[in-house]
Amino acid sequence: MNELRSAYRLFLRTCSASVLHHPYSTKTLRKMWRPSFADAVRVTKRLQENQANETLSATERNDLETWLSEWNLRIDNVLALLYSSSQSRGLAHHITRNLAAISSGEQKRHDKHVKYPYWNGQRALDSPEYTLETVQRRLKRQEQDGLPRKVALEWKGLEEVMQMAEGRSGLVFGTGWWIGRTRFARER
Repeated sequence: MNELRSAYRLFLRTCSASVLHHPYSTKTLRKMWRPSFADAVRVTKRLQENQANETLSATERNDLETWLSEWNLRIDNVLALLYSSSQSRGLAHHITRNLAAISSGEQKRHDKHVKYPYWNGQRALDSPEYTLETVQRRLKRQEQDGLPRKVALEWKGLEEVMQMAEGRSGLVFGTGWWIGRTRFARER
């Protein structure tokens, strides 16, 4: 677990340096890769619990260990990419900068269309505008208009390019804000 913690801290520092300590880009990139680290923590905890209780079968344990070793290699490659991005302004820097820009732009677009309720001091605290059902009704209306399907089709090309890059280079690009973005994750 200590190795994972130190890798995550190294990732946080390298991520910030790769986008020249730009706060919003740093936050966006960290948000993209955080679920991948959360998956690794889950797997590590299951393996540690197995050492104490022997709850997993041999095949499950081997599968988890294989996944964790492959994830470690991929994160090492990601750290190398981020380090290269922080040292030079070449292709690696363009990749990280553009990932941050695309992801933050999609998050802003998503927030604009979802329209979460905002605080209004004139309304009562239990006003129907503050309920989850109101937001879900808005999202359902957008789905009927075809917006999520249209957005998913717009991002499908980028998704395929990222999957090819992840497979070829042994990287983890994390999750994006666009609909349908998959990530290198353990089968659940």
